Amino acid sequence: MEINAVRIGIVGDSGVGKSSLAHFLCNGSELKQPSWTVGCTTQVLMYQENTFVEFIDVGGHPRYELSRAAFYHGFHGCYYVVYMTDKDIGLVFVYDQSNRRSYNNLKKWIAEITAAQKARGDVFADSRYQTLQQFPTLVVGNKHDLVTPKTKRMNPLQDFKMECVDASAKACTIDWMRFNVFLDRVIATVHMPNPVNTSVSSSTNRQQVSKTSWW
Repeated sequence: MEINAVRIGIVGDSGVGKSSLAHFLCNGSELKQPSWTVGCTTQVLMYQENTFVEFIDVGGHPRYELSRAAFYHGFHGCYYVVYMTDKDIGLVFVYDQSNRRSYNNLKKWIAEITAAQKARGDVFADSRYQTLQQFPTLVVGNKHDLVTPKTKRMNPLQDFKMECVDASAKACTIDWMRFNVFLDRVIATVHMPNPVNTSVSSSTNRQQVSKTSWW
């Protein structure tokens, strides 16, 4: 059976819950003792029985600003039985819904990814992709459990022109249908002759395969 794999980068401010979110997505449970990410860590989700989705959780602390660009390369590898091709195919931007600053800083993360692509040209390994508007992206508003009636509602779709979902890694909730649409778009785009917006909803099968740390 042909086995595929895609690698998706997860970026955002330190403390917004990227590691907890990746753990929840891959294990379906709360990360009991989250810690600061140094460099990056990986979590792997078995999706649709024939696709490994590897989430690359990049440390968001400002002290790693000059070094983390090293991880903005090869976010996606399409693995078959006998060969691999490296492509950057998906990015997830995460913010804390109870922290307005983390939302405003999404502009910084978008600019950082864009600048790395312009400077090196290898962030999007597939030359068909030149901008984040072409690239499969998703904005996740984490810590939805901390939202109160007084919390000002944010609108990533309007502000950043990117698809968005609410989530709570602590409460283990996310709109799985919309998240699966994003994963399906990532996977489908690998096999398309040209970059297109592909939305095919499907169910997911969560299974942890491995967890590793780099650096």
